[in-house]
Amino acid sequence: MNRIENVRKEIESLHRECNDECMRTWFFENHVAVVAKYAEEIAKKHGANTEIAVLASLLHDIARTKGVFNEPALADESFKMAEDIMKKNGYSANEISLVFKAIENHGCRDALPETLEGKAMATADALAHIMTDFYLVFGFTGWLNVTQEYEGYVNWAL
Repeated sequence: MNRIENVRKEIESLHRECNDECMRTWFFENHVAVVAKYAEEIAKKHGANTEIAVLASLLHDIARTKGVFNEPALADESFKMAEDIMKKNGYSANEISLVFKAIENHGCRDALPETLEGKAMATADALAHIMTDFYLVFGFTGWLNVTQEYEGYVNWAL
């Protein structure tokens, strides 16, 4: 089994062992794996490093498996967990840096992704939000505790 398959299996396992029911039963298969699939397709089409784009996709929300849902803690903890997972699977410091660069700004809030891999991953993440029942699930599970006001939800989603 290659490195990326080892990472994928570890991330899927973290989701399956999670205390949060939605993370355990829905999130990996219906969001993380979908983002990874779209990112791979987009990266191939545009000449980006597919392994980096897929790794970024698999790892971008990993801290959710530990119950961390709000920024900036979500990004900080996801980076820590991603680094540990990648080191354990033989990724170099340079590869880890490229994955972090791809994850950075994937939400396109304050800045846009700078690398092709980051653009592929951000586009894939956005597609997964609108091509699946992502927002419905988030609303149903109560994960949308960003704000209690309508405008806050609109700003978060858009």
